[in-house]
Amino acid sequence: MKKALSEATHFLLLCLLVSACTIDYDVDIPSSSINKLVLSACLETESPIICKFYTCKSNDKYDPAKEVNVTLKEDGQIIYQGIINQGELKLDYLPKAGKKYTILAQSDGFMEISAETKIPPLLTCKPGFDQEKSMVTLSDFSEKHNGNSLWITASSLHEQDITVQYQELYSYNRLIDNVNREEGSYVNNNIAITGFYKSFIRIKKTNVPLLDELQFVPFYEQKVSEKMTGIEIDIINASNEYDQYCRTYYQALSIPSSGDLSGMFFQPSTVYSNVNNGLGIFAGRSVTKYLFSITNQSDNKQ
Repeated sequence: MKKALSEATHFLLLCLLVSACTIDYDVDIPSSSINKLVLSACLETESPIICKFYTCKSNDKYDPAKEVNVTLKEDGQIIYQGIINQGELKLDYLPKAGKKYTILAQSDGFMEISAETKIPPLLTCKPGFDQEKSMVTLSDFSEKHNGNSLWITASSLHEQDITVQYQELYSYNRLIDNVNREEGSYVNNNIAITGFYKSFIRIKKTNVPLLDELQFVPFYEQKVSEKMTGIEIDIINASNEYDQYCRTYYQALSIPSSGDLSGMFFQPSTVYSNVNNGLGIFAGRSVTKYLFSITNQSDNKQ
């Protein structure tokens, strides 16, 4: 199922979408979809469950749903059943990898909505970072044959607990999806790479089993005064729902932000949704984080 996207949203929204535990949802509301519930939730291992509900009663406005009767199941067993207020379910319960989650929700005046997703297993690898070359190397991937796509992001870590996601990941690997590839050159310490990936690297599920090693250089001219202390690499094993939502959301955002005039002749792009009788997304993912410390860092440029 797909829904039409609204006018251009700042690209940083997608960066937050890929790296955060929850999923933002910002789509046009066609007249046929008015008076439907909207669900926004991303279930992640090691993070408490948060599900947000909205209502749309006009063509340009979302409001938190006031009272929603929610049933949430894990592998068919009820883990929550009740009425929530102010449009948000916060559950002090950690989802588990390999489990299937289903949700039913109903509010007066709206059709009952339903959705399901499965949280993939954690995907681990052998990480490495060459500070002199600013090169990240990932190899020996586990869980390569589980049928899920792989998303990778990188962030710089600074004093005062500041984290800044890199905007450009320079790499050349034929297994990387070109959905967000841009032209550009990185030259440093006898390394020359042409082309970078905007904010994330995506390897679709058909290519993950072929992945033996991945190298990339994260680059962004940081405008942060606090000293840089390290780099964080997030490896996201994505459910089909998470993968399709993020991919189609990026495609929808990139068309209006493009300087190509031919974009005006395209039909509005669409964003994936798996919510039956409603709008939004209910997705699962697992995240593995690797941290590298930085020594003798004199400035904030990588």
